[in-house]
Amino acid sequence: MLSSKAFADGYLEVEILENTRSGVVQSDGVPRFTANAGWFQFTARVTAMDDVSDAYFVMRYDKLGEAAFSCRSIGDMKAGQSKVITLFKKLQYEMPEQLHFYTGMEEIRTNLVPSSYTYRFGDFYLEPTAEQVPPDMVASLH
Repeated sequence: MLSSKAFADGYLEVEILENTRSGVVQSDGVPRFTANAGWFQFTARVTAMDDVSDAYFVMRYDKLGEAAFSCRSIGDMKAGQSKVITLFKKLQYEMPEQLHFYTGMEEIRTNLVPSSYTYRFGDFYLEPTAEQVPPDMVASLH
């Protein structure tokens, strides 16, 4: 039930294995609650592209216009190492929306704007995708 299941390039590769929210149905592309409480089951395999220390993830939920968060530690990972992360949570009116990964205080991956985030040397930049660049500008870059 994440808003986007795709991730941009980053320090971690993310493969979503399960992403289920009970008590919600999609109606005309809009999620509608069918119960005042339900559960959210999220499982993913993360693989470090570089060594990372003190890694953790933060799931952001929308709760009727307010933000709510769940945080879980991943720990240290060596380049090439994989770990399975899980989150099982009872929710009331929260909808899972964004997944962010950090090392220390530095964000290293997100699904917030998957086609536009680029991480370089510990910073991330919002860059236009090829579809967002006008054709005349593309021609002038070559």
